[in-house]
Amino acid sequence: MKGHTSTQDGPGIDTGTYHYLLQHFGPLMKVEHVATVLHTTPKGLRMALDRRSHPFTEALANARRRHGRRVYFDSRLVAELINNVHGPMAEGDR
Repeated sequence: MKGHTSTQDGPGIDTGTYHYLLQHFGPLMKVEHVATVLHTTPKGLRMALDRRSHPFTEALANARRRHGRRVYFDSRLVAELINNVHGPMAEGDR
């Protein structure tokens, strides 16, 4: 069913956002991929992650996965963060 969240995706995951990220970037996203999705530059994203001055960047930093020297982000967690920003928090910012 369209718009239905399966148990495989877990609670709180909008299948549209997660499946888009999964289809375009895979289960792990590079810094460049996350920056593209968030409409910023990789350098700007790195700076925001270093500062962690906003709850969003703190949560995004927690989605980071290191594989040796490389840094990736869990697509599932990035999708959750995107959905949370466009949910109740976004309505309060209007």
